[in-house]
Amino acid sequence: MVSRVHDAETVKLRGLTLADGSSSGPLIIKRTEQEFIDALLNQLASRDGVAQLAKNRVHTAIKGQPVRLYQPVHRVFNIAMLEIVCDRFGQPRLDPQQIESAGLVVRREWEEPNLAKNSSRRDNHSDMQGWMQSKSILQGWVRFSSPENESLDPDPKFRLPERRIGHPFIDQLLSATSYEPLKENEARLYLAPPEVCTATNKTILYGLIPVTSSEQSETPDLNMPVFSDESVSGHLPSYLRAGGTRQIPRAGEKLTYRDADTSSENIQDTSDLDNLSDFILMLRQLSIEFEAFKEPLVSNPVFQALNAIKLTFTEPGGLGVTTGFTVRPAGDFLRDALDILVNRRGQPATIGAPTSNAPTVQMPDVFPPVTQEQAARILGSVKSAMIRRLGEIAGRPGRFDDPGRRYRLRAFVRLKAENGCPPVTVWSDYSESFTIVPWYESGDAPPTQVALPEITPNFLKNLKPNVSFIVPESLFNLLNKNSPADFVSGNASQAGAKLALDWICSFNIPIITICAFIVLNIFLQLFDIIFHWMLFIKICLPFPKTSR
Repeated sequence: MVSRVHDAETVKLRGLTLADGSSSGPLIIKRTEQEFIDALLNQLASRDGVAQLAKNRVHTAIKGQPVRLYQPVHRVFNIAMLEIVCDRFGQPRLDPQQIESAGLVVRREWEEPNLAKNSSRRDNHSDMQGWMQSKSILQGWVRFSSPENESLDPDPKFRLPERRIGHPFIDQLLSATSYEPLKENEARLYLAPPEVCTATNKTILYGLIPVTSSEQSETPDLNMPVFSDESVSGHLPSYLRAGGTRQIPRAGEKLTYRDADTSSENIQDTSDLDNLSDFILMLRQLSIEFEAFKEPLVSNPVFQALNAIKLTFTEPGGLGVTTGFTVRPAGDFLRDALDILVNRRGQPATIGAPTSNAPTVQMPDVFPPVTQEQAARILGSVKSAMIRRLGEIAGRPGRFDDPGRRYRLRAFVRLKAENGCPPVTVWSDYSESFTIVPWYESGDAPPTQVALPEITPNFLKNLKPNVSFIVPESLFNLLNKNSPADFVSGNASQAGAKLALDWICSFNIPIITICAFIVLNIFLQLFDIIFHWMLFIKICLPFPKTSR
């Protein structure tokens, strides 16, 4: 029987009822067919189709734990199944003609940082978050301001108008102070075809559950981790912490780019080897992590904090006689040391070029004591730089990027109203909690097969290049004028560009694939010494050859 109603309160939207009962929230099923929608609808229209659907229901593997939903990359598709009935005796199905539209929202369970799980709610907000948008700007996951707001229509244009007191001036003030309403992301729910609804005697709605998205929040991430003073201080090189005099490796010596090679076979005196390696590591850290030498230096707080430390350099004379002392700011010296020992200024660009007269940097006698005031200034400037750098490279949070978070589904329908009134939104309850299986985990579907060609003389003879690379002359010369041993030993040098000619290098994709397969097997065997993973990640099984 099909019923029509005029009161939205007498309509109930719930999960599709199976033989083991109904659920108040959306029923989650999984399908692995390539044409999964057609397979689902054909199954529902068949004899005992709804009962057969029970085998596709997603269950939790461990009682009390959320269910796990696979992604399309696992070749698994998750579908929400619902039915809409009239909430009266017999619960007849609702006439589909009364449904204007229907949708599904994925909401995230809210987690308060540093709050114990057994703590009571500390405010009147909801325990759910919605993926929100304000005009054309994605706000990301936003916590509902109250449990009541969870039942507002996801689209502001379908919500009831805000209440006003009727006084024009006061209503104008209220309108000026109101916030831009947020629109929640919704996935569409579809009505099952009439023949399916007739066969099942149910008004069925279904929709694909989104578990992956390329959307990213366009607002600052308020949950970005914060560096503590303790963690930053522990991360600082020992030279830059408060304390007494530190010894400097190769003190008083003039170093060139050749001294930056700290491998023991290239250094006769290894007494300062570890200290010099640590010093060069500090230079890299200052440059890359802290941006201590980023222009303009006059307004760079890290560089200026370093320059507050003064270094002393001995001016050697003939016959071991000291002619005097020079004092330089530490920032200026460290920048010069970076240029020589890290950027390797003076290293020949081409093989065989002369290496004499390479520029040098003189090391100070010692690294002087760092006062508490100087250390605090360095710590503060470095912490600000690290926070800024994290904001630059961390990226914006994606919709489903946070692994392990729990989500719930909630469905809604908009029922047509009489006399031209706006539609009335009816909600289902929430589904059970679920998590999203990361892409790197294995699914139940068989692996994707990549056929490799059989290497025979005839096959190789008939191969033709089918992919080309545009190679700059400098890169082309680098590869051709350095042997593999040069790259392994770190002695490869830039060959430079001389003829003002670029190159087109063509290859064959099947051969590239075979090379990659061979290299992969070599590295798997090497890393198996560490991870002992060969029995798990490489499984080779024989099968009969197909006739040709």
